[in-house]
Amino acid sequence: MSVSLLAVSLSPNRNYDEFDKLLEAASPEKKAKAAAFRCRDDAWRTLVGEALARTAVGERLGIAPNRIEFGSSAYGKPYVVGAPELHFNVSHSGSWVVCAVARQPVGVDVERMQPVDLSVAHRFFSRQEQRDLADKLPHEQEEYFYDLWTLKESYIKCHGHGLSLRLDSFTVRVEPGGQVTAWMPQGEPPYSFRRYAFVPGYKLALCSGESELPERWQTVSVQQIVEELLR
Repeated sequence: MSVSLLAVSLSPNRNYDEFDKLLEAASPEKKAKAAAFRCRDDAWRTLVGEALARTAVGERLGIAPNRIEFGSSAYGKPYVVGAPELHFNVSHSGSWVVCAVARQPVGVDVERMQPVDLSVAHRFFSRQEQRDLADKLPHEQEEYFYDLWTLKESYIKCHGHGLSLRLDSFTVRVEPGGQVTAWMPQGEPPYSFRRYAFVPGYKLALCSGESELPERWQTVSVQQIVEELLR
């Protein structure tokens, strides 16, 4: 499979020895970002995200994770220095961190579902998406909102132009069979989408220029990531 999708669950019982090792292996930018967080959980997610990306990219390139250098584009999209043929993306929410690696542009989004004011759909969703959401039964609307949100975020992250690409400038729809249909801005190349039946209370979506996307994600532990970093 040309696209790898990895997920890490952060245990509520944190191992602070692992935290220190992740911090030691982090880039200067991520160390500064982690230190700026008031909430240690936010620092955990940031450090695990970079470490997961290092191990996933290192495995694909066949090099040690600690030899990998990351950069970011003018729009803030991360890339692997010296390996333009490889793309990756990281997302985290709640107790989960996910990473996708591919040979074509890729974007991934995980979201913990919480009560949401559905009126925000008028600000961020296309008119067709708003109609599709309104057509759902009341008890289905919140879940469908998060389906759309994660799919759209995965595309924004795959596209790599950040907030310069409006969320309402394109349309996605989850068909009755579960497949995703998308209408992109004019001139955009085709992208593949996939939504996943992730763990309860979360939504996970993937977008890539690759034609085939994995059917499932691979779960790894923080301990495994730390062991890879220390090899």
